[in-house]
Amino acid sequence: MKEQKISALDQALSLLSHREHSSKELATKLKAKGNTENEISSTITHLQDINYLNDWRFY
Repeated sequence: MKEQKISALDQALSLLSHREHSSKELATKLKAKGNTENEISSTITHLQDINYLNDWRFY
């Protein structure tokens, strides 16, 4: 049985459900999980657009 890859967005939401992350920290964790730069960039932009990720609020 082939294992399904969890989307970068789902991975990010899971991480953010535990605590706030900076954009850089989230990108590093998503990269470590095997996501491409394009997936990471679009995920971070989307999360910032919907205010789920906010570096000002994090710091």
